Amino acid sequence: MRDFILSRVVYHTGLSYLDLRSKCRLKDFSEARQVLVYLLYENADMTIVCIGKMTNRHHSTISYAKKSISNYRTIPYYDDSKQMRMLRTIEKEIKSFKNRSRNERPYNRT
Repeated sequence: MRDFILSRVVYHTGLSYLDLRSKCRLKDFSEARQVLVYLLYENADMTIVCIGKMTNRHHSTISYAKKSISNYRTIPYYDDSKQMRMLRTIEKEIKSFKNRSRNERPYNRT
């Protein structure tokens, strides 16, 4: 699941994995990181410390990013922002991916 989420964020932002790990503080980079952090925490069952190691950030930064996205989701003003649209799109893709994975049966060699 972690790799799927990472690939979707990379695809939708046009950034590379190295860009997401970089120390760059430009708005596009930081918003993409926040979305990645939120999705990993909510869908990949990863801890804040583990996500921090993956994104090259301190665990307190990860906690802040997760809380920021959670708060933005409750404020209608942010509902139409580029960041929230991307988040909703990726969440739909994750849901579709989970449904597809559940429906696939392992190959039986009998």
